[in-house]
Amino acid sequence: MPPDNDTDTALAPRWSTSRKALHTFALERLRQMIFSGELAPGERLNETSLTEQLKISRTPLREAFRSLAGEGLIELPPSRGAYVKALSETDIRHLFDLVAGLEMTAADLASRRATDQELSTIVALTHSLDSAFKRGDRAQYFALNQCIHESLVRYARNPLLEENYNNLNARVRRERFRSTMHLARWGEAMAEHLALANALTARDHATVRQIMYEHMLSGSEISTEMLIAEQQPRPADE
Repeated sequence: MPPDNDTDTALAPRWSTSRKALHTFALERLRQMIFSGELAPGERLNETSLTEQLKISRTPLREAFRSLAGEGLIELPPSRGAYVKALSETDIRHLFDLVAGLEMTAADLASRRATDQELSTIVALTHSLDSAFKRGDRAQYFALNQCIHESLVRYARNPLLEENYNNLNARVRRERFRSTMHLARWGEAMAEHLALANALTARDHATVRQIMYEHMLSGSEISTEMLIAEQQPRPADE
């Protein structure tokens, strides 16, 4: 329980740290469950089930819900609980239109402003990404892919761009994970990352912009195709 009198003042930092840790744990775990599809779009989040599964109380769980709502991953309609936000085909296209522009600009700026060491880091991450792809390790691929995209935004050295990107990143991460389930697209995306690493090393700004923009729009097309396919009625069992 939180400290509620003066004699407990010394315990306050420890309690606060513990509460923050529980909130962070719940937030990260729920994000992972949403990105992986374990919690499906439109699904109602059962507090009782989740507190038992995560072994936490309702307080950090509800705090995590509020954070996820702020990221656009869940919805909290009044007096109706919490639901995983379901994106429409139009939502996905609008999201990728915006993020594609941000990432294209970030990659271009990174190719101009990043140090040689930072670009070497992108190359090393890309080699690790390729290894994960060849092993069929989707979880590792997804983590490395996120690291590459976020690093390029950071190397752009534009705080306003980074702030806007971070505000949208959680929403696009779910679609990025989904796209790895499409085998043909996964191979194409890996080839694009290898080409991007080469263009960054050469500081070929125009090629970097083109590759990143097309990389993001291809992801949008696959995400919308997968969404449409998921919405098609399944044939009844005979």
